[in-house]
Amino acid sequence: MNLETSMVIKEMESISINWLEIIIQSSIISIIFGIIAELTRRRFQKRLETLKNEFAIIQTTYEKNYTFILEYYTAFHKHYRICQKVVNADIIEYPDRTAKDTEEIFIDNLDSYVNNLNDIEPKIRLIFPKQLISTHERSISAFNNLRDLVKSYYKIRKKPSDDVVVAFRQIDEVKKELERGLKQYLRTEKLFT
Repeated sequence: MNLETSMVIKEMESISINWLEIIIQSSIISIIFGIIAELTRRRFQKRLETLKNEFAIIQTTYEKNYTFILEYYTAFHKHYRICQKVVNADIIEYPDRTAKDTEEIFIDNLDSYVNNLNDIEPKIRLIFPKQLISTHERSISAFNNLRDLVKSYYKIRKKPSDDVVVAFRQIDEVKKELERGLKQYLRTEKLFT
């Protein structure tokens, strides 16, 4: 063999060794990336399962609390309407032509509302966020203020003054705040739009 052929053979061996190294390195890199991809997929799958479980719990809790919150708001709104009637009318005439004094209706229904509220308040304190608890407490204060004014006027059989109207406006503001807070808490704006 001549020198030139010998150099070509050595160069080809060198190229073959370089190609062999490249193939081995790329295989190792491919294996490493495969392992990393598999580990990432497993972590992602595990996190996804955790999120599914959390979502199922949230959904169940939401469904149970939704019914309770509607019951709470229904009781609140019923009392709100009675307060509204006592402020806006002296007498309610029924279809059978009987009539009843609105203050009497208010006072008669007061114990019912308080008892209902006492039954549900422990749940309210557990499931409502801090802002809604604060609004709930302000509603109690506003309702109590109106109750005291109505009772004082009822005792002396005097028509309620502007104080009663102002007290009802406070209740109305609390009602609006409670509605906004409940809609946000229940995400009704996002669910039904």
